Amino acid sequence: MNVILEGPDGSGKTTLAHILTQHVPLVYTPGRGPEQYPGEIIERAYRYLRMDNCLFDRHPIISQPIYGRFRPGATQIPQDLINMLYRQKPLIIYCHGRAGAHEVKEYDTAEHVTMIHNYDDDIRAAYEEWANSYAKLRYRVGDEVDPIIQAVKEFCRAK
Repeated sequence: MNVILEGPDGSGKTTLAHILTQHVPLVYTPGRGPEQYPGEIIERAYRYLRMDNCLFDRHPIISQPIYGRFRPGATQIPQDLINMLYRQKPLIIYCHGRAGAHEVKEYDTAEHVTMIHNYDDDIRAAYEEWANSYAKLRYRVGDEVDPIIQAVKEFCRAK
């Protein structure tokens, strides 16, 4: 049983994760940013697929195909891994992004920051398209969090 917070950079995933971990018994797994070396994102995907009872602040099987559209030479996530994730039936919460909301993190490369700047609108549009098919809940910075907390608690109890 896993919960995934997914959305573009600066969409409130980490803030929401910290709130949720105060209310549900899930292990917080922070985002790790772009691929660190060739093949690392696939290793991370397999590792995340083996994890259980986690609250993921971004999942590479979701984010890599979206960001990879805008990152030349990005490693592609194999379809069988994508299928494995969705067969696990995680609760996916889509966090809406705001234009220009990215905050530079210690693992962000200059190339990543430039890509975010150049493709911000396109990345947010790609996430919206994905969320229409896969997200069970939606969150926007400033929204009331109690309904999200209750939904995650119910999900945890049901599993």
